[in-house]
Amino acid sequence: MRCFFVVSAVLSLLSACQCDDPLGVVPGRIDGQVCDAVTGAPLANVAVRLENDGAVVGTDGEGRYTFGVVSPGDDVVVVGVAAAARRFPAVVESGVSTVVVDEACRLVPAAVGTIEGQLCGLDGAPLNDALVSVFVDNADGTETARQGRTNADGTFRLSDVPAGERVLEVRSSAFARDFALIVTTGQTTFVPASLTCELPEVPPVPPPVPPPEEPPPEEPPPEEPPPPPEEPPPACTPRAEVCENGVDENCDGIDNSCDPITLNLLVDGDCVTASCPASAPFPVGCDIHLQGGDDRGCVANTSGSSSVYFQEGDHCGSGRVTGTLFCSSFLPPEPLNGANCPINKDQQFHVGSPDQCPEVD
Repeated sequence: MRCFFVVSAVLSLLSACQCDDPLGVVPGRIDGQVCDAVTGAPLANVAVRLENDGAVVGTDGEGRYTFGVVSPGDDVVVVGVAAAARRFPAVVESGVSTVVVDEACRLVPAAVGTIEGQLCGLDGAPLNDALVSVFVDNADGTETARQGRTNADGTFRLSDVPAGERVLEVRSSAFARDFALIVTTGQTTFVPASLTCELPEVPPVPPPVPPPEEPPPEEPPPEEPPPPPEEPPPACTPRAEVCENGVDENCDGIDNSCDPITLNLLVDGDCVTASCPASAPFPVGCDIHLQGGDDRGCVANTSGSSSVYFQEGDHCGSGRVTGTLFCSSFLPPEPLNGANCPINKDQQFHVGSPDQCPEVD
């Protein structure tokens, strides 16, 4: 007979379990991000599947996803299907969040640029050995400096300066001044023309001019009639609303947001679950194609839940689920049904729980 011990991460106490008690399994969690393998840009609104239990979630706008309840052990995160699928192995530990790293997400180049130019003092002479600095605020409250010094002719160059609005600080024994600049990614920003080393030409002083004779007083101009009253702005004319374009076309006082979003489903297998992302957590419709030999199809969704269960007939582990799932940030008036979520089967089941679908072998 063997006994087991459970370590509580909350209480930090070690206690012996009873030899006859069943050992509870605490699920783990998987967090990750997927990016385009060529450009490194985040992949938004794509389906990500767990190989062991077939669970499917969608990525958010930054390509990030989360599987909240995962059985401990070796698993594989799959993006795409068939020969185009990309696979990321993961070792899930009990009660621990496992981070899956996609090396493609590191291919995005840093947003930096260059500042260069020539600086002179108030007398027009080049500033030699002046300290030139740009300070950048970090997320932890510290500062990072990009610094250099001018040459004998007053020229300088600062590389790898983070893009954005920056302040160039120039300091020497006889000169101190700050200049506002905009650094653009991958480009060189030059100091303004007002900082060049050419002294402005001083125009000659003209001889004094005698004051002109005072002209005779002019008669006051005739009074102008008052301007006509301003016409009120034209009333709003309702027309088809275009989402998130800054215009209120349908005269409801707001620019409607783009909703819903579309989640594309390409999943090998059957009896799978897909979830809407946190930005639009409510399923409001779908168009599902179940590829297999059975003439029945089942969709299970509870009102207010972000998860949708798909099953063909009573056989799991074969076939394929394809189509689209529509997700909204607004709670729909009713769950998924035959009107808003058609299935390509003669017998269609739209239920509130997977337990209400046909029994599986």
